[in-house]
Amino acid sequence: MIKLDETSFSLSSSVAEEEEWAATASIDLPLFDQLGLNGALNDDSSGKLGLTFSPLYHSDSREQLSINYEKALLLAEETAVLTENHALSAALNWMSARQQLSVQEEIVAVKETVYRDQKVRYEAGESTLDDVRDDLVAWTEARTTLSKQQTLLRSGESELLQTLGTSLDAAGVGIISSEILRSEMEALKSSLTPEAANPSQVYEVTSSYKSVESSREKLSDTWMFDPTLNLAGNINLPSSSDALNTSGPGWEASIQMVFSLDDWQGKERDENRKILTLALLEAQQAERESQLNLQQVLITLENTEQNRVLAELEMEQSEELYEEAQFLQKAGDYSSAESEDARLLFEQARVNYFDMLAGEFLAWRDLLLYL
Repeated sequence: MIKLDETSFSLSSSVAEEEEWAATASIDLPLFDQLGLNGALNDDSSGKLGLTFSPLYHSDSREQLSINYEKALLLAEETAVLTENHALSAALNWMSARQQLSVQEEIVAVKETVYRDQKVRYEAGESTLDDVRDDLVAWTEARTTLSKQQTLLRSGESELLQTLGTSLDAAGVGIISSEILRSEMEALKSSLTPEAANPSQVYEVTSSYKSVESSREKLSDTWMFDPTLNLAGNINLPSSSDALNTSGPGWEASIQMVFSLDDWQGKERDENRKILTLALLEAQQAERESQLNLQQVLITLENTEQNRVLAELEMEQSEELYEEAQFLQKAGDYSSAESEDARLLFEQARVNYFDMLAGEFLAWRDLLLYL
């Protein structure tokens, strides 16, 4: 690869006693690591064209730049997935908190109504003081839960706003249905294969092995003895006034070898070898930790699926109970309060199902890092 980015140009001008100004333009063009061209042109049209060959020159800069570029790409890919996962988690947690709060507000209203009705019945001699006390405790507990839900919603909304960097209205965030979330999860599941998950895919592992590669290149570039050897050849071009008086352009060649005590790099090579060994151990440790993390992700995936299935069964059962309560209310065997309790149990089960569904969806999203 021609190193055009390292090409340099220079322009100089000088004057001596009883002489005219002289100007020279020169260029230094590295072709490869070991080969370069150079040339100079004077104001009298004379100049030279040269070639420099350094057979012992070596550098790992190009390999290091390539490794750093690959690490940057890997980091960008994983950061994109993590950012999307975090945003989805914040949004789904906020949706769940909003729904929980809405249901809890209804529960508090119903518990208050039941308590006040119980007081009326007690004053009429139709209930006991223990009944009144029990309903008051239930109302108080419902209000305490409501206060906790309000705190959770504020916390979830704050996290979501920080994640989005804008308001909820501007971002167009609203509560989605369980059906939509289930559809998104099924689409994600159909594109992923847990058996194909690889602990070496995460950035922490790939980056560690890239560091091993970098250390290996550094060790390879550190020679035990590293002198400098330059072979140079120049063609001297005569000026236009001298061109008729000469047989043609002249030439010259030179050989230069430079070395010093610093060129003995046994100590540096030993240190780089130790760095390589340490980098390899760190990469292997990172891979083992990633393996454990992957196992935890797979366990979480299995647990969230079981929780979602149980929540779905609970929702179906609570829906049947609510339908039965409505039937019994029409038949006069259930009060409106009892029917309302059954409805709220069903609403709670629906919100719990949404929460379990979100947990399973996010568990599948976590698996993306290993695929």
